[in-house]
Amino acid sequence: MPQIHRLYIPDVNMHVDCIDVTGADAKIVSQVLRLQEGDRLTVLDGRGQVIETQIQNKVTKAVKLKKINQQMLPKLSPSIQVSIGALKGDKSTWVLQKLTEIGVQRITFFDGDHSVAKTDKKKKTKYETTCVEALRQSGNPYLPEVDFYNSLSGCLDAHKDADIKICLHEKEASSHLSECADKKSLSFHVMIGPEGGFSEDEIHTMQNAGYQIVRCAPYVLRAETAAIYGASFLRAMWN
Repeated sequence: MPQIHRLYIPDVNMHVDCIDVTGADAKIVSQVLRLQEGDRLTVLDGRGQVIETQIQNKVTKAVKLKKINQQMLPKLSPSIQVSIGALKGDKSTWVLQKLTEIGVQRITFFDGDHSVAKTDKKKKTKYETTCVEALRQSGNPYLPEVDFYNSLSGCLDAHKDADIKICLHEKEASSHLSECADKKSLSFHVMIGPEGGFSEDEIHTMQNAGYQIVRCAPYVLRAETAAIYGASFLRAMWN
């Protein structure tokens, strides 16, 4: 089976027969993917458009792609949004990659009472680039939103419209994540504590906001592992 090569172009024109690729995108085609005239390339706009193309001609700084097929793919249902306490080092990169591959629609980071690291909005471009790379690798046609909140309350307020609200917490939970997986629900918001865990006040705040405190594994998971585990579990229930 031939390898599938993908390119992310957010502002691609849907109403023309050919796509002109220049700048950094042309460099990806020529120097990173090393594609030649006649090779196939899938273009994603991050909003559901999937365009199958063929390289018509290629020079050093420009590539012309001829459209072969174009389709609009629906978003995965249910919508899964994951919020996680700010993480240290490269852990955020790993979480962003995997949640994008799973098909999480929104990924947010927040500062909690026991946060070791702090959110940094200056990293938004870097984080979005990580998601783009994961989109190209996985073929997920929808680029997730990435946001930051400097408080738990701000994060909860931004997700108040979710059908099912979940907090993964091994110590405080009396029920399992599977008991919340109502297949009639259209959207889930999953809260993951920072590396220092949630405070008792934060647990009470979430409960008052309608969050179910549940566990997802028999053992204590790292924050980044819990995020991937929880999102994967919910996605597997429908797909």
